[in-house]
Amino acid sequence: MAAYLGESGAPLSEDDEAPASDQPIPRLKEAEARIPARTKALMDELFRAKLEKVQRVDPKKIR
Repeated sequence: MAAYLGESGAPLSEDDEAPASDQPIPRLKEAEARIPARTKALMDELFRAKLEKVQRVDPKKIR
């Protein structure tokens, strides 16, 4: 799947930077505009996923 999306697929390391928590979270339409069309199509095809909200997640909690 990563090859399809043109991503490296490499896991995050401790040196990778998380987005600064002091920056404002983008509105849903702004966040959705940042997602490439191929990725949105794949999300819909595989998961029937739709974006409903934007929220900040602690990267340490998802590793």
